Amino acid sequence: MTPDAPEPRYAWVMLAIGTVLVALNLGALSSLSVFLKPVSTEFGWPRGDTAIAYTSAALTIGIAGVVWGRLADRFGTRPIAIIGACAQPTALFLLSQQGSLPQFYAFYILLGGIGIAAVNVPIIANVGLWFTRRRGTALGILSAGGPLGQACVAFLAGHVMVAHGWRTAYVVLAVVYAALAVPLALLVRTPPLMAAARTAPPAAAPRGALSTPVLVAWLSAASIFCCSTMSVPIVHTVAMLTDRGLEYQDAVRVFFVIMGSGVLGRVLLGRLTDYLGGLRTYFLASLLQTTLVFWFTQVESLPVLYVLSAIFGMGFSGVMTSIWVCIREMVPPRVAATALAVVVGFAWLGMGLGGWHGGHAFDMTGSYTRPYLDAVGSGVINLVIVGALLRRVSRARRETEAYASSPPVSSATR
Repeated sequence: MTPDAPEPRYAWVMLAIGTVLVALNLGALSSLSVFLKPVSTEFGWPRGDTAIAYTSAALTIGIAGVVWGRLADRFGTRPIAIIGACAQPTALFLLSQQGSLPQFYAFYILLGGIGIAAVNVPIIANVGLWFTRRRGTALGILSAGGPLGQACVAFLAGHVMVAHGWRTAYVVLAVVYAALAVPLALLVRTPPLMAAARTAPPAAAPRGALSTPVLVAWLSAASIFCCSTMSVPIVHTVAMLTDRGLEYQDAVRVFFVIMGSGVLGRVLLGRLTDYLGGLRTYFLASLLQTTLVFWFTQVESLPVLYVLSAIFGMGFSGVMTSIWVCIREMVPPRVAATALAVVVGFAWLGMGLGGWHGGHAFDMTGSYTRPYLDAVGSGVINLVIVGALLRRVSRARRETEAYASSPPVSSATR
């Protein structure tokens, strides 16, 4: 496939498959936001201790994702995705039967380390390599599956929980995942670009360009702080709003708006990367989420909360889309899965730390003001890192252009 070649027809099939699988993936983990308060209340667990399940799963996803990514490069995406698709409903059913914190942690680690990690990075890398001309738009649509799943799974779990309890909600999710994830995983194929990259010799990097390890290191550092910022509202918004007297279903609807607006945001920002590039879009999305996150603790009006949630969802949702596009734009195809796995691994580290810190800081202070304020601090650090990377990439690009435009030095002038 050349850069100007039209995408194969199956690219759009893979985009649809990948979008649903990504939706199920992120929906499974972020649904803990809905289960957090009922489960911790029933067993008398501190919220910080309960939120460690999210942290444990996120850290496991980050570590295991590198392993699953390398296995997918070697054996193909389909068998790895099938393993993950089978593990997801298994873990969700086991969560419906748990009765202790160690079991709660263990089943979320199973969900993350095998169920989510085996599907997440391999599918993202696979779908990204099916597209050449409209890769930003395609990855934007793919990443829109994340907030779509976070919204729909949380909405489904919340309504089942209100009517039948949290154990039944986990069982219902297990059935839904078994019916959707496994058949879709069977339809996964290898992109032609990846097949060609496995046999072609490595291409030389342009003069002045950042090396892949350096770029991955910068993006990994940024993603830790960026995802620490977004994980606080993802994990704790429902609990925070119900603490302030909001009805449980209204709090779930606020969460639904955050994730629902993220669907549109990821598509729009994915499209924007086709014009601005992944790195500039990443900075803009990070700026938006950092500016807005603390206002969740200040706004009392439900209509204003909906507006805030919609705008915040547009910002946080575009972050991961932009990171995926950065990898697709700046990393050679033969190492794209490995590079993506490393960056996403550090992103999950940030998600886990932010989710745990939100609960821990609440337990220490009895208020969500400190967790959300700390989320702003993490967002500022992320912006500093991304801004510095933008300057470095721009400088490298200018050096490359200057070298390309300078006349060659003849032997007579030496």
